[in-house]
Amino acid sequence: MIDGEDIQVGIDFGTSKTVVAISQKDDLDDKLLILGLGYAKNEGLRKGKIVNLEQTIKSIKKAAEDAVLMAGVNFQYANINIPGEVEGINSKGIAGISRKDREVK
Repeated sequence: MIDGEDIQVGIDFGTSKTVVAISQKDDLDDKLLILGLGYAKNEGLRKGKIVNLEQTIKSIKKAAEDAVLMAGVNFQYANINIPGEVEGINSKGIAGISRKDREVK
């Protein structure tokens, strides 16, 4: 039975496609049940590096929407497989917020 508890989500995005898998552990059979799978073409990566962030985000969103639709459950957290080398940059910045409610979307 799908109750939204113990949901595990995996996101794998690569040079050609993004895949999102939503699963839940079946305690009775001690197996992992795949509840939903979503696939989307990814044109935002080349040779393991993000070259178009908007296309990469679009691909992840599309695959996630398809997986949620199939699974019938939403998720808040996911395990992400990132291809290639991961580098981080520490920086500081300021962003003006012009909305009256001061909400950032």
